[in-house]
Amino acid sequence: MSKLSAIVIAKNEADFLATSLASLHSIADEIIVVDTGSDDNTVEIAQRFTPLVSSFTWINDFSAAHNHSRQLASHPYVLQWDADFVITPSNQKKLRAQKAADFGNKNLVAVNWETRKRDSGHKEGAVLRNLIFCKDEFHYVSPVHAHLEALPGTQVRDLQLPDITIEHHKLDPKISGRQSQTRAILLSQLAADPTNHYLLFHLILALANEENNAEVITQFKNAQRPDIWQQYQAPEKMVLVEKAAAAYLQTNHIKQAEAVVTAHQHELHAQPTFILLQADLAAAQFKSAEATGLYQAYLARSGTALAGSNYYRYATHPLLMLGDLSASATTASHYYRQALKQAKRANNQPLVAEITFLLS
Repeated sequence: MSKLSAIVIAKNEADFLATSLASLHSIADEIIVVDTGSDDNTVEIAQRFTPLVSSFTWINDFSAAHNHSRQLASHPYVLQWDADFVITPSNQKKLRAQKAADFGNKNLVAVNWETRKRDSGHKEGAVLRNLIFCKDEFHYVSPVHAHLEALPGTQVRDLQLPDITIEHHKLDPKISGRQSQTRAILLSQLAADPTNHYLLFHLILALANEENNAEVITQFKNAQRPDIWQQYQAPEKMVLVEKAAAAYLQTNHIKQAEAVVTAHQHELHAQPTFILLQADLAAAQFKSAEATGLYQAYLARSGTALAGSNYYRYATHPLLMLGDLSASATTASHYYRQALKQAKRANNQPLVAEITFLLS
């Protein structure tokens, strides 16, 4: 059986840290907590669960903090754990079974990473994320959204475990301060490296989360520089086009949104969400029949297969739009009831209440 070190970087996580660490005990052989400057009782709480608590001077670089904690691990396998993660007993059991099997002799393991809002408990989405890795074969890169990269000479042998879920109970980033912190780091890094496509991509996402539409549009124009744009893969381009078009639509610049969609139709038409973007544009242009056809085409092609990454956007939203666009009360009710199922699946109680009202 492989031994597993859980590494945690934390700052001012006193509200949730005990819940998070308590769920780790049955799967981790050691828990390492690295505090990056808390002024609450994060350290004291961590010390209740592990003697391996230390500090690291924060240098505006998440990868540096993660790599420091990785180097403290004494076991061959490392589990990246955040102070707002939780694993349920049933998922603990499944993970212990994989650990007993030495993770199939793989060196990089992805699990189902499900994001929930901490205040309401509703699910926002889920993706496969690499959270378990061999300590001496990978390291973290990027100052924000730090991710794993194989060290030179490492051959990646990956394992995907979609039936094992780790829950991310996140605070509203505006409340936690993470949103402004992320933006500040990205802007600082981009000032030194203005053509870094990865940093620019995440800056646009951060600005979109803040609903800073003017800056989304400005930074999207920067991303379209040929030397930068060519570095993105099609799914990344699709995300950026979605964010830019949404920024134009939210500020009622319909023609500009149409220009963005049209300009990228040739290279992105094969992306499943491109039809959904076209449907949103048609709806904003009051082209009800066209929008209805496009939403239906999107669902016929993708169903709710994409719902994992964003339950509302890719599952509930198109159904609600079809209900709103329906001329028949019976047809509208049909779509609203399907949307209600998706909202319940995500445990999104405010949305459940809203749709229930529409059906009343």
